[in-house]
Amino acid sequence: MAETAVAPSADAVELRRTQEILAVATDKDFSKYVTLDEARKAIAENTTADKFREGVTRKIIEANDASKVGTAGDAVFGSLSPKEQKRFSVVRLVRSLVNEGKQGTFSAKDADAGFEREVSDEIKRSLKVQTNGPLIPNAAYRALGTQTIGSGAGQIATTSEAATVQTITQSEVIELLRHRPRVVQLGARTLGGLQGVIRLPRQTGANTAYWVTEGLSVTPAELTTDFVTLTPRRISQQTSWTIELLAESSPDIEALARMDLDKVRNLALDLAAISGPGTGGQPTGIMSTSGLTLLTPSGTAFGDGGKPLTFADVVAFESSVAAADADVATSGWLFTPEVRAQLKTTAKFPAGYAVPIWDDGPHDPLGLETGPLGYRAAVTNQLAKNGTKGGVTGSILHNSIFGDFSQLIMADWGASEMVVDPYTQAGNGAVVVTARSLHDIAVRHIAAFVANPYIAIS
Repeated sequence: MAETAVAPSADAVELRRTQEILAVATDKDFSKYVTLDEARKAIAENTTADKFREGVTRKIIEANDASKVGTAGDAVFGSLSPKEQKRFSVVRLVRSLVNEGKQGTFSAKDADAGFEREVSDEIKRSLKVQTNGPLIPNAAYRALGTQTIGSGAGQIATTSEAATVQTITQSEVIELLRHRPRVVQLGARTLGGLQGVIRLPRQTGANTAYWVTEGLSVTPAELTTDFVTLTPRRISQQTSWTIELLAESSPDIEALARMDLDKVRNLALDLAAISGPGTGGQPTGIMSTSGLTLLTPSGTAFGDGGKPLTFADVVAFESSVAAADADVATSGWLFTPEVRAQLKTTAKFPAGYAVPIWDDGPHDPLGLETGPLGYRAAVTNQLAKNGTKGGVTGSILHNSIFGDFSQLIMADWGASEMVVDPYTQAGNGAVVVTARSLHDIAVRHIAAFVANPYIAIS
């Protein structure tokens, strides 16, 4: 008589499931998100260990969702009255820091930042940290920074007796044209209010199921897990403001100062999320994460070997993510402007009615578009345009990414520390302003993304 295959007993499988659920519930990093009673209930209801882990991960993300809880600085700023929020001035705070280093640069009245210092001290108490410079709540950047610079109230109308055309002068500052950060718009999850290192449990291997007949041996697979770890990493942004600019009391100058700091930081975070190398203190972005699937265009090669995208390539993006069971309806595209132009002027099929790969679709107020295959699409110059493949250097090879951007986690540990240097550029009549804050970036499942860094633009 043939031998019967030996598989793990039901008792052994049940013991393993129970142990894994209890291990998560008793871990010090997860205990504030899940209780032992919840673990026992999951065990009684035959919940799989993987489903339980995923539930804990979801709780951690929801509990720290910056759109709901904000950072410690946001909480302090939000507790202020609307009048107090409007009163808060980044420019006045910088003036006070300049006066500390160069006595009498500004008048005592213009440099009186007692209120801003009180807000900073409250944030430090909330975060339980001590810093050399004052802390600015991130919400303060957005509160005024999102207003229109040079609004109608700041317009001055002047009319010359010899002229018949009225001249309108706006008291505004012309802002720099910048790249556009897009990953948060495409659905990246932002976590705020964090303290210390954050871990998210993640399954990396699964149990196996077998149809067993006599004479077969079974090798049960172990269910394995690891952790997505978010560690505070310091990002510093530096700018120079002239003494003349700091002396201005216009709301436009205040708005410009805040927007300048906020946008520079957001662009740096967006770039790190896309292509951070994971070295030199930088986070690891999508393009540098191990396991990312890279596609190669299948179109006709240009003279130097580079290839443009075809409709088959676009479908391959979707198919690759779907093959990894990571496709969702909210997936999105990230393209350079040049690749968008290429797709809007390239037909899906070589013969027949010339329908472009990227047909015109609706735009939403955030700047997202309806891209190829009906998925959301964002265009930015943050993507690399200088790639090489197989020694090819004649074509400018552009990157493109497709995937579920909710698998991208962006963590924020609090407010920005403000440091002012009134000496380095004193000869130029300028003050060097540095803002430092703590952030990190991680990809939960890299299989949810696919990229093509070899798109040739003629």
